Amino acid sequence: MPLDFRSSVTAVGATEFTTDETQETASSMSGGGFSNFFQRPKYQDAAVDGYLRLTGNTESTAFNVSSRAVPDVSAISQVEFILDGEDISFFGSTAYSAEIFASIVAPLTNERIAAGKPELGFLNPLLYQNPSAFNDMQVDGFNATAGWDPVTGFGSPIYPKLQEACNKF
Repeated sequence: MPLDFRSSVTAVGATEFTTDETQETASSMSGGGFSNFFQRPKYQDAAVDGYLRLTGNTESTAFNVSSRAVPDVSAISQVEFILDGEDISFFGSTAYSAEIFASIVAPLTNERIAAGKPELGFLNPLLYQNPSAFNDMQVDGFNATAGWDPVTGFGSPIYPKLQEACNKF
C-alpha cells in the first residue's frame, strides 16, 4: 500500500516554559494522538511501538494503536509581541510551533546545499532515526516515556545535534 500523503507531513506539537522559565514542557494546547483514518508509516514503528510497550497500551481499545501517530516533534509555542519597545502580549499557538520548527530546518537545508549536498526534503525518516537530537518533554495526559510520546513527539530540536544528524544524512 502506498504511503498516504498525510503521513509524509511533519506534525509539530507545542511546548512552553514553566512559570519560572527554567524548563521547557509540553504545552496544554498541544494536541496529538493516533489517527482513526491513516495507517502508521514504517518510519514510526520502532518509536511508537516502544511508547506503546512502555505504557502498556499495545492492545488498547481506547485508541487505534496501529495508526499514524502525531506529533512527530515539537517547538516553542509562545511568541512575545513588542510594539514601540513595549511588551504588548504573549501569544501561544501550535501554528507558531510549526513556523519555529520550519525556521530551524531552513538553515539546515541551506548548510547542506552550501556543502554540495541535496536539500533535506521529506524529514520524518531522518527525525525518527535521530531521537537524541531533541529535548524530551514532561507530558501530562498521555503517559510520558523517554523518547516519542503523543503530545510532543520526540520533543523540541537541539540544533547542534540535529545539524550533526543532517550532515551525516
